[in-house]
Amino acid sequence: MENKEEFLSLGLSENTIKSLEEKGFERPTEIQRLTIPLLLKEGTEVIAQAETGSGKTAAFSLPVIETLSKSRNTEALILCPTRELAIQVNAEFNSLKGKKDLATLPLYGGASIENQIRLLKKGVNVVIGTPGRVLDHIKRGTLMLDNLKFFILDEADQMLDMGFIDDIKEIFSHTRAARTLLFSATIPEDILSIAKEFLHEYKIIRTEKKAKANINAKQKYYVVSREDKTEVLKRIADMNPDFYAVVFVRTKAESDEIAEELVKQGYRASSLNGDLTQRERETVLKRMRERSIDILVATDVAARGLDINGLTHVINYSLPEEAETFIHRVGRTGRAGKSGEAITLITRGEKRRFEYILRATKSKAEEDSIPTLEQIMAAKRDEVVKKAREIIKRDAADEYKKLALALFDHVENPLDAVSSLLEAMFKAEFDPSRYRKIREERPEGRQKDKRTKNDGDKRSIRIFISRGRKAGLTKKALASLISDGAEIEYSSIDDVQVLDDYSFVNVKKEDVESVLALFNRGNKKGGKVATLAKKDKKGSEIKGSKSKGADGRRKGKKSNASKSRPSF
Repeated sequence: MENKEEFLSLGLSENTIKSLEEKGFERPTEIQRLTIPLLLKEGTEVIAQAETGSGKTAAFSLPVIETLSKSRNTEALILCPTRELAIQVNAEFNSLKGKKDLATLPLYGGASIENQIRLLKKGVNVVIGTPGRVLDHIKRGTLMLDNLKFFILDEADQMLDMGFIDDIKEIFSHTRAARTLLFSATIPEDILSIAKEFLHEYKIIRTEKKAKANINAKQKYYVVSREDKTEVLKRIADMNPDFYAVVFVRTKAESDEIAEELVKQGYRASSLNGDLTQRERETVLKRMRERSIDILVATDVAARGLDINGLTHVINYSLPEEAETFIHRVGRTGRAGKSGEAITLITRGEKRRFEYILRATKSKAEEDSIPTLEQIMAAKRDEVVKKAREIIKRDAADEYKKLALALFDHVENPLDAVSSLLEAMFKAEFDPSRYRKIREERPEGRQKDKRTKNDGDKRSIRIFISRGRKAGLTKKALASLISDGAEIEYSSIDDVQVLDDYSFVNVKKEDVESVLALFNRGNKKGGKVATLAKKDKKGSEIKGSKSKGADGRRKGKKSNASKSRPSF
């Protein structure tokens, strides 16, 4: 590390700097220089305005790592707007801590609360979670904040946009942290209101805004289940005959596994990650530049300084944590006036995070349909015909003309002859068994499965919602609303039925409380919008029953910030 002294001057230890060096850090970013020294002091209260991509995760993680030591107490609480960000921050925190023995736990809806309680009882130093699930544990008494030293809100403005202001205020009322930090891309009035209510002598620090990302590549994205990402990657490659791409993943293990799978399927692929020696790295890059490799599956750290001309595609197999990383990835194609395409593969639950990255980079991407088997076969046929026409234009040597005449002497039907030759040459290429079925992501596509109703699969619970088409609901809108607002997997929402005046939906048993709370908290008109569905004596669905599932969740002052909550 050339700029080691810059990190030392911030107050970081040699052990921490060693971890940064292993991760490829070169010098502290502006937000890191401004916040790390402050957070290493007790009594610090900071509102930091910094864009996604500024290195803020390290800015708040490093002081926590420096300050805390192993204990059974929860001494740091980091709030994130979405489960995806909580998972990413948890992973980044653990990669930064090096060998320091600190236990972390991500808390978010949709995961087993019993397992979370068990781990909290064992002792967790750092909790990284979403407001709803964190507040749930506080109320259950399973998350104790008496010994809290750090309270950090990551992307505070996004949490307010998602309607979590009441939850955040209630969590604040349970904390007496020695250091408090609110990270936000903007500083709206609601954030200042929270600061005035719960902080004392806070500082506001701002970083310079970066210019709009210079992204020339055409961008699109596919919504796909995590299990199907490699299958979709294969389909993208086969739809584009000149496919020459870097596929970006988050971990070394992913890069190796995906590259190995592609090679098994007949693709010319290789991985590029930190486990390679310098010699191995140079060999891989040489093969890529010579086009003996078409697909390079790389981690961001390993791809630093990578310069490969003529890439047709960049594939974001995994979303990066920072927007700046996204810019660096996408900017590797569409260079020097050439066309290029950047494709991002996201799960339904990652969509909000992806939209946030697009806003931060001031770029746009269009959702596209996953290529079908018929489309792929048509693209392959077109490519074979194109190449055949180019070959036919050439004048073949006399020896091959004699061979053709000899062949036709023994053939009754020229069409059969050409077909047989093509089959021998391209049978593997056109084999439909190369592709497996893509999992259906959208819940309205599975309504025929009767086992998902209350009289079937006991793991699934039917919920009645007293709003329907007249309130502007559609199946897709209702499912998205529940997924985002209650922080549960989109693919776990089943059997959505939207009628004129009310709706029904199936969710997993462990998600019922979160869904009921989503619709019922802050209902100004009184009564409950969502309850458990009940049946008449004949077993037909009728309106809801009284529910005990959502008591006591997210009470407090109401706010106009509840933008993504149901406003019926």
